[in-house]
Amino acid sequence: MATITINDNDYHSYATVSEANEYFAASFNTLWANIGENDKQKLLITSTRLIDTIEYQGHKVSEEQPLEFPRWVCCQENVSSDDLLIRACCEVAIGIYKASLMSTEVVVPNADKIKSMSVGDTSISFQDKADIEADFNTAIAKPIIKNILGKWLRGNMRVLL
Repeated sequence: MATITINDNDYHSYATVSEANEYFAASFNTLWANIGENDKQKLLITSTRLIDTIEYQGHKVSEEQPLEFPRWVCCQENVSSDDLLIRACCEVAIGIYKASLMSTEVVVPNADKIKSMSVGDTSISFQDKADIEADFNTAIAKPIIKNILGKWLRGNMRVLL
């Protein structure tokens, strides 16, 4: 876990700016290099906050810890993969940045929950019991988090009989 200081206030983050710079150095055309230092810090803090809004398996290792990770999951050692948390934090951060650049483009949240669409008189049917949310976290952050940290999401536990 990292700490980022902005205006003499310390904020917890899953990645530092230098870790994010190193992560994106090996990526093609991420736009990360174009972002100012202060904005990078804010993006990583916001990303960490979004990661911590998701429900994960198990419990925090200590109730005093400020972030959701590391975690204790039954029958496993402490769950804290720094590499995956850094990756998730960086990918959500760049997702936030790219979304801010796409102000003219429309993001279609919950597209995977659409059952059918019609063009004449516009009709959209969603799958049964689909929870329809239209916020940034659902449209951008949750799919990234699910892809990277999915094995620790609540509801992914295998039950062996």
